[in-house]
Amino acid sequence: MRHSQRLQTLLLPAMILALAAAAAAGAGRGGTMLLAVGAVAAVIALAVAVALPPEHVFLGWLAVAPFIQGTVGSTGAGHALRVVVYSVPPLLFAFWTLTRRRAVELTFLDALPLLYLVLVIISARAGPGHPTKTQVYAIVGIAVAVYYFVAFGPTGRDIFPRVARVLLLTGCVSAMWVMISRAAGLNSSQNLYDPTASAARSAGTFGQPAVLGTFLGVVLVLALAILAWDGPPRLRRLSLIAIVLAIPALALTLTRGPLIGAGAVALLVLVTRARTRWVTILGVVLALTLVAASWGDISSTHLYKSRFANKSNVQIRVVIDHLSVNLAERKPVLGWGYGSFDVVKSRASFNPRPFTRDLVLFYTSHNTFLTILVETGLVGLCLLVLPWLVLARRMLASVRRGASQQWMLVAAPSMLAVWVIAAGTFDMRFFSLGAALPWLAAGLMRRIDLDQQTSEA
Repeated sequence: MRHSQRLQTLLLPAMILALAAAAAAGAGRGGTMLLAVGAVAAVIALAVAVALPPEHVFLGWLAVAPFIQGTVGSTGAGHALRVVVYSVPPLLFAFWTLTRRRAVELTFLDALPLLYLVLVIISARAGPGHPTKTQVYAIVGIAVAVYYFVAFGPTGRDIFPRVARVLLLTGCVSAMWVMISRAAGLNSSQNLYDPTASAARSAGTFGQPAVLGTFLGVVLVLALAILAWDGPPRLRRLSLIAIVLAIPALALTLTRGPLIGAGAVALLVLVTRARTRWVTILGVVLALTLVAASWGDISSTHLYKSRFANKSNVQIRVVIDHLSVNLAERKPVLGWGYGSFDVVKSRASFNPRPFTRDLVLFYTSHNTFLTILVETGLVGLCLLVLPWLVLARRMLASVRRGASQQWMLVAAPSMLAVWVIAAGTFDMRFFSLGAALPWLAAGLMRRIDLDQQTSEA
């Protein structure tokens, strides 16, 4: 403990001085005033953050992340804000985890996320894609830092309820943002991400409808788990509000993957609980009956024809999936290199029929796991998903044993399941917070697992 405190005493001033020196160097080499102001702001934010409890900093970061992470690729003040408020704090999370780690015994499973990050860094340098260090950090580095901090960082035993409250609140705000923006005719994407679709889709502050849909799906199943599995009373009213707001907002994204994922997992959350099982089944039967009776009117609407009955974009994705499998077969172990998917796809020979080659090349991967398989091979894919599978299995086994706090045991793997289903329908590698969501769920599961081991000891 004394060694940890001494290390903090030495490293924290060093980090602040390093940032100040970088700001001075940038300004001295012709950097803009905005660069200097942004760097100074980062120093001030860091100095304030290290004076606050780490858990409070993390929850504050999680609360604002959905609203500022979409400034990726922006310039000027938006980019400076993202760097200071979104990108810098995960470095603090990693620092706090290293210096104030809980006194628990680590296992081989705990090394896998770090090994995945190391593999990605090496693979990015060796492959033809040459992603920037910023891209690697934003997509993989932040996610791994979140996992380790939630699982092993200096947080209280009630970290899950606090994280749940933040997610529910941000989900409510995001949903209201979507509905107000849609009512005002703003904040929808039409033909921006999918040239074969003609329906406007809400994207909120996430910049992409599918990412927003995934986030809202995660919030929805979290709220259902709290209500159906005896979550904390202080979260139940907020959960009900989140459900009421998230469902229409999720529908406005018109994203099939997140809609299917959220719907399927929500049903599992409800039907696996005895007291909600028959009400849920009755509701599903009633809904299916109404849909069947109104199918003629539904199938004739412009929305159904332009979005849900549109088969061309699905067919293009099938062509890309076949190409992805072919590329993975050529380098199955370590892949072509992180960030190289679009490069190797453009160089490959394939049959684009019934489409043109240019149209197929316009699309990137629409399956996160196939992208990872192509870029980092079976090794990378196993390092990524193995911790998730093991931890989810432990949570479900605890539910069957009748362990306490079952709402957490159900909520965490349910959140992960929504993400997994959605990630199979589009590529998460462009969206930082979207890529961090499964690691947040995995970190919560590992934290629960460690708390259970401590209680049993």
